[in-house]
Amino acid sequence: MPDLKVMGFSDFKNNYLGPRLLHTVLKTEPVIVDNRFCGETMKPVELKDGDFVVFCLGEIDIRCHAAVQALRQNKTMHQVGEELADRYVEWLRKCSDGIKGRDVTIVAQIPTPPLYHQTAWRNPEQYSTQYDPKREAFPQVGSPADRLVAHSSFRSTLNCFTKSIPHVSVMDFADEISNDFGYLLPKPVSDGTHLLIPEPVVNWFSRHLGVNSID
Repeated sequence: MPDLKVMGFSDFKNNYLGPRLLHTVLKTEPVIVDNRFCGETMKPVELKDGDFVVFCLGEIDIRCHAAVQALRQNKTMHQVGEELADRYVEWLRKCSDGIKGRDVTIVAQIPTPPLYHQTAWRNPEQYSTQYDPKREAFPQVGSPADRLVAHSSFRSTLNCFTKSIPHVSVMDFADEISNDFGYLLPKPVSDGTHLLIPEPVVNWFSRHLGVNSID
């Protein structure tokens, strides 16, 4: 997802932690101490009334690890995506509990869906032995169809079970950046992994949260 500052949201602070698995983040407890949101895997973030805390997590889990976990645990891709989302929902619930009494909104972005490629993906059996991060920055593990199943179950579960959590909104514009089959659109919409255009994010904030602070 693009840097929100670049897109004109001048008041957003980009708290970039590098590539971070949602699976790893979920191992830590989100806590609010002295108006600072923090956890073992993230930098403390100062909170004030009117703030939005936006989490962009899950894309790497689905693109690189879902197929491997399905193979190792003898589960379907639907189960892997659903279980990851279930854990995320409970983590977001704890975030919500920590900000009671504050006018703060937590936004969980649905990750970009997989890009369709016929050849540029690896079988999960080969991933641990053939993956070289120096040669392949954004590997795709498992077929696009399999990863789309995991993405769809993750997306539907997160959308369904966060509706009753106070302070939490799901940023879901996947349909706007996908083709008729649900796969991510290529350039100029994306680079195959990251969103390259601001409109879906800007429009979502405007429609759902009434935020129009675009320079």
